[in-house]
Amino acid sequence: MNTNRFDGAVECVTELCLELLAQKEDFVDVELASFRLVSDILRKAIGLALERFDDELFESKAVPGSVKSKERRRVVSLCGEISFCRRRYQEGNSSHLPLDEILALCPRARLSPAAIFEITSLALDLSYQKTAAAFERISGVRISKPSVGEAIVATASALGFEQESSKKKAVKELMCEADGIWVALQHTKTSRLKAARQGVCLPRKAEVSLAVDYEGKKKDAYGKRIRINPYYHVSLEGKEVLWESVQKSIEARFDTSRIHRTLFATDGEAAYVAGKHLLPGHVTHLYDRWHVFKIVRDLTNSDISPEIISLLCARRLDGALLHLGGYRDAYRQESDFKTAKNIQKLMKFLVKWENEILAGLIYSLGTCEGSNAHVIAARCKRLGRSWSRRRLSALCKLLGHIHSGGQIPKIRRVAKLVLVERKPTSEPAVLPPPDNSARKYEVCGNHYYHQAQFSDEQIASKVHSWKNEWKYI
Repeated sequence: MNTNRFDGAVECVTELCLELLAQKEDFVDVELASFRLVSDILRKAIGLALERFDDELFESKAVPGSVKSKERRRVVSLCGEISFCRRRYQEGNSSHLPLDEILALCPRARLSPAAIFEITSLALDLSYQKTAAAFERISGVRISKPSVGEAIVATASALGFEQESSKKKAVKELMCEADGIWVALQHTKTSRLKAARQGVCLPRKAEVSLAVDYEGKKKDAYGKRIRINPYYHVSLEGKEVLWESVQKSIEARFDTSRIHRTLFATDGEAAYVAGKHLLPGHVTHLYDRWHVFKIVRDLTNSDISPEIISLLCARRLDGALLHLGGYRDAYRQESDFKTAKNIQKLMKFLVKWENEILAGLIYSLGTCEGSNAHVIAARCKRLGRSWSRRRLSALCKLLGHIHSGGQIPKIRRVAKLVLVERKPTSEPAVLPPPDNSARKYEVCGNHYYHQAQFSDEQIASKVHSWKNEWKYI
């Protein structure tokens, strides 16, 4: 970049800021007006630059075909709404807009790629309404809540274009956890009326299936145990689709022939337990101890549960069954058949999952509830929030990608177009330095807002020339 042109632009903006300092008494107003002024200048400059770039494409004959028409388009960017004209080229029976392809602008899309990236960054933590309000403070353009959702969908669709690393890791042991969480759904009025005519009941909630695989655990700088290189898999299409995704991802990232054992923890749900057949190496299924202890507390009372939990912690499953059998017979003699039935149910549970419970007591793998809480529930399961399936799927896909250590993808152009190397024909003229000889500075008390004193002729000339050009007042 030519430093002379940059310095000249800085001098022009400096003069405008000095004018604002002389007119406004609060520096907050000066900052806001200066920011909006520079945004207006940048918005107009980008629009003119796009039109000139389209002219250079036409003059260089870099685009095949003939010009069919010139069309105007408005795009919301980080600095506001940009308006520009570009050429549509006709080639055979099809037509296309080369400038839109270079800018990676989808047909009829209102937001620019940088605006989509910024909106998605905000929407990963904020609600749609707060995201729209924050973007309005940045760009000065009001957007709707559906526009925020569509920005998330567009960003999530760009994840498929990222290339995974060809180098596979070699690990001996892999750990995996799986569980699900239910999120409220919303349906459009059209879909509700159509379902009512067909007598179909639309589901009010959808299960978000989540699985995470990692290479082990370690302690961080604060002594907290954390996962090593966790990778999250999220799906709304069912458990089978989830496990197919897990299997393909593990085969793409790891050398499965070197994995000797996989520790796999679930809460016992059959659809998640079925995933153990798709994991590499010798799979050791663990019934998570948190869920085991919860079932013991639910099926017994406060007098029995501490004793049974102590026996399970000592891995004395036979002793736990013996004590439960004694309590069951005692409650039957007291005609408390409901409590006796619950104890009998607990005994059947311990016998059915004996190997998994003992393995879960030996290997402390943890529970997937924490992943559900900070990956999905923290954003999607707050009070009063409901989602459409399409946008919920895109948001969960992005959340899993970000928590796996990835970055928010940026929308890039897919079409291959040879760009013209731009060479300026002549060196642009350097703006002359401003004449500060007529400016006088006086100290008026402790306030600096009125220290710059201008003559009436200077103020009138500057206001007349700048007001109509930049519209900053």
